[in-house]
Amino acid sequence: IRFGVEAIDPEVQRLLGKRFSPHQVRRSVRWCKERNLSACLYFLFGFPFETEETIARLLDFMAELSEETMVPPYLGIVRVLEGTPLMETYQKQGWIGEGEPIRGLPLERVLEILDGWRKKFPAFFMSRKDEPRQNFEER
Repeated sequence: IRFGVEAIDPEVQRLLGKRFSPHQVRRSVRWCKERNLSACLYFLFGFPFETEETIARLLDFMAELSEETMVPPYLGIVRVLEGTPLMETYQKQGWIGEGEPIRGLPLERVLEILDGWRKKFPAFFMSRKDEPRQNFEER
C-alpha cells in the first residue's frame, strides 16, 4: 500500500492539505505490517519555509518507520506544477523564483545534509532507475 505522507511538519501539512498526524502514519504502517502488507511511504522536502530542524525531524521520522516497513521510504524534492493549489500558494507567497530551494539554507548546506543521510540510509535515496522491479503476479 502506498502512502503519500509527504510531510510531518504541521505547516507543510497545512499547505499541502494533509490532515493526519505522525501517530496516524505510524498506526497505518503497523496495521499493514500486522497483515503482512507492504507499506511504501513517500516523503517530500524542499519547501521554502523549511529549516534544517524540520528536515532533520522528517529524516528521523523516515528512519524510525523504515524499521517497520518492508520497502524503504522514498524521499523526493518537491516540484511545484502549474495549475495546482500548491503553485497558487507559492505564487501568493512570492516563493516562485527565489533561487534557493529552502529559504535560509543555501543549496550547498541542503546537499551536505542529504549527503550525510544518504551515507547513513542509502535506501532512502534510490533513483527510479535503481528501484527493484517485481511482477505483480510474483507478489
